Amino acid sequence: MELTQADKKAYVARLNEEMPGLDLCVEDVSLNMARRQFAKNTSNSGLGKLSQNDVRKNVVRRVI
Repeated sequence: MELTQADKKAYVARLNEEMPGLDLCVEDVSLNMARRQFAKNTSNSGLGKLSQNDVRKNVVRRVI
């Protein structure tokens, strides 16, 4: 899935509008699936660890 030049220009314009001072160029935008997957895994792992409830005792439930 490659981005078209029009998609890149629209994306860069939106980011530069939302974040003043970013000054992102169209040439800097590229699709990198490995970097995207790494960022997603890192984010999900961190959020999972932060949402962990360490106060509650570990309860083992047995189904009889």
